[in-house]
Amino acid sequence: MSRLTPAELGQLRRGVRTKIRKHLDAIDHETRTLGERWYPTAHNEARLMAETYGVPVDTAAAVIAVLSPRLRWSANLADAWSVFEGETPRNALERSHRKARAIVDHGDLDQVRGPKVTRFRRNISDPQGSRDVTLDTWMIKAIVPERWTFGYSDPYKFVERVGVYDAIQAVMQSEASAIGMMPHGLQASIWIHVRGGAG
Repeated sequence: MSRLTPAELGQLRRGVRTKIRKHLDAIDHETRTLGERWYPTAHNEARLMAETYGVPVDTAAAVIAVLSPRLRWSANLADAWSVFEGETPRNALERSHRKARAIVDHGDLDQVRGPKVTRFRRNISDPQGSRDVTLDTWMIKAIVPERWTFGYSDPYKFVERVGVYDAIQAVMQSEASAIGMMPHGLQASIWIHVRGGAG
């Protein structure tokens, strides 16, 4: 798949910035606060999991992250607890379950792959230090103008093009810095706004 040209990446960044700012204008104080607390709260869940099963917090975050595709947060957490208990998760994709099992049974953190899952893990593991942005399908639909994803059966396929994820993340980081937020806090605020709730 061809790379976007520098001019196209510039157009993409401008379009993403415009959409982010429109969301910011619509987000109320409560939603922003929920967004700023989302990853620290997720970190606390991972820390409790880690303490319960005697593993590093990053391992718990990795399990949560690999189970996350196509799951709501409540189902994601429930499945992570199930995997640590040696049970079969009720909601996760089979391939996600296999990855989580490999992490729990063998400490195989190489199972954490892909731009979204990798960043989700880091944001949960270290919300104070991470400047990563988690881009799932909801976020892509929210902040990427449709002209870029038109023709893709899954808009995430566009973001997988070389350089695209990093370009979008850089805009989110810049906009977050301008208003004194962590990038993942801004991302979570928009995500909550478009989803209509934090779960």
